[in-house]
Amino acid sequence: EIAPKKIRVIYNGVSEVFRPLVCPRQDMSDYVLFVGSRAAYKNFDFLVESLTGSSFRLAIVGAPVTEDEKNKLDHLLGQEGWKAFSHISDEALNELYNSVYCLAYPSSYEGFGIPVLEAQRAGCPVIALRASSIPEVIGETPLMLDNLSIEAFKKKLGWLNSETVREEVMRSGFENAARFSWGKMTRQYVELYQELGDGLS
Repeated sequence: EIAPKKIRVIYNGVSEVFRPLVCPRQDMSDYVLFVGSRAAYKNFDFLVESLTGSSFRLAIVGAPVTEDEKNKLDHLLGQEGWKAFSHISDEALNELYNSVYCLAYPSSYEGFGIPVLEAQRAGCPVIALRASSIPEVIGETPLMLDNLSIEAFKKKLGWLNSETVREEVMRSGFENAARFSWGKMTRQYVELYQELGDGLS
């Protein structure tokens, strides 16, 4: 029962390091990228199963792959079907966003979802699950999954083969990511503190 006028929503920003590159140093156009923790709610296993038997390979950014994970990835995707990157810089991550086919973000719960915006800033299409905070952060996109369906995920991958769809997704991604910046977040906090201070004087 809090009055709406007492509530402020101040979004996180996203680093300007993430941007399109004219000539990425590597071609990973047959890779789908996964960024972040591989906890159960991130649905990493769903992504691996979705790529099994496909022409796509998997790029993993996050904690080092465990021996059990390595064995499972080798079994389902093949030793040449995946790559893992740990403790990489933002610049190296931006290279990946610029090089891969898309970012897959099938997480069931997020407090925000910064990788979605990093990818959009870099011009990397994002396939994400319509859950938690993601719809509010990602903006309008035809690549949202309504549920964890392997068939639906593969269909979204197929849509990105169309240059028209891909260009539209990238354009709308740039526009959406422009709504978020650390500078904007800072200004909004300063304005909020000033308003609170004025209310006390």
